[in-house]
Amino acid sequence: MSLSTDIPYLMSVIVPAYNAEEHVGSCLESLCRQSLRNFEVIVVNDGSKDRTAAVAEAVLSQSGLPYHVLSQSNQGVSVARNSGLKVAKGKYVMFLDSDDYLHENCLAELTHRAVTTQASVVFCGYDYVSHDGELLRPYTERHVYLQQDTVSGPEALIEVFTERISVWTGSVMYLKDHLTRYDIRFIAGRTMAQDIEFEFKALFYAGRVSCVNQSLSFYVQMPGSATRTGDFLKRLQGMDVLFALLDHFAGHVQSQEQRQARVGLGEQHSSEYDMEKRVIECLQTYMIPVSLAGVFGSLAADGYPWRDYIRLVNNRANYMEALNMFSPVFDANFAARRRFQVRLLRSSPSVYFVLSRIRGRLR
Repeated sequence: MSLSTDIPYLMSVIVPAYNAEEHVGSCLESLCRQSLRNFEVIVVNDGSKDRTAAVAEAVLSQSGLPYHVLSQSNQGVSVARNSGLKVAKGKYVMFLDSDDYLHENCLAELTHRAVTTQASVVFCGYDYVSHDGELLRPYTERHVYLQQDTVSGPEALIEVFTERISVWTGSVMYLKDHLTRYDIRFIAGRTMAQDIEFEFKALFYAGRVSCVNQSLSFYVQMPGSATRTGDFLKRLQGMDVLFALLDHFAGHVQSQEQRQARVGLGEQHSSEYDMEKRVIECLQTYMIPVSLAGVFGSLAADGYPWRDYIRLVNNRANYMEALNMFSPVFDANFAARRRFQVRLLRSSPSVYFVLSRIRGRLR
């Protein structure tokens, strides 16, 4: 594929890193081994107090790949990713966390799929692995791949909401122009679920989404990475992101319909937004209630105090309203389990707490 002089690389891989000297080397070495060579690596050192930048420089200087090691004051992973995106020169971009790594054919397969399908978002499967490479859970244990060569972004997003497919920061590649056109960036200050917000917006606006039906990305579970007691309430920030996405998507559809009405297109083009409306409905009546059940289940399982738990359920009116909006999706992945969880949390939070606490102790 020929590239214009304005796009010197097929791909830019952006690696935010903070105090990552122990694992950033392995991450970057997986990039150095890629069969695709027409890509650049951008490491954003986010105010590390260790030798992160030096390790990155040492690995990349021997790679033969074009690279940048940018250093900035500590501003969080969202700002670090945006800083990398700002200087990226590739036609496509991908974000890889500094403790994760890729299969040697990952970039080649993703870019080939993007070029042949003209998709603006392409993803692959990803496996959970231990820090020493042991397979903990393969992608196909819980999810499937897309059955078509391409689907629309809203169609793919519904597949994500119903847990049939799964995307993760290190398994998705984006056409950079797509991100620019819709002003998709990571939200500064988000400490949880900032990647979900970015991914879901990118999918929502995508004309075409495609999938490489292989696990080519590896999500490393580091020792001690389980959420600590002091981080309990951070989990609820993920719910705030989902509510914000609901408002964002609904606002987009409303503004587009108003624009069409003003220019006289009216009913004849209303079907254009039917799939986007289905995304909003699925998010509101399925994913948000299911996610609430997941969050409250994990709080109980991991030792969150019972009184605080009940107070949290009772004092967040929007949570109970969301649970009451639940509508089962019978062909969703884990459909029966999700239906049971939401209905039990809605009808008896105390019983749900006890069962979740028992489950946590049996793990």
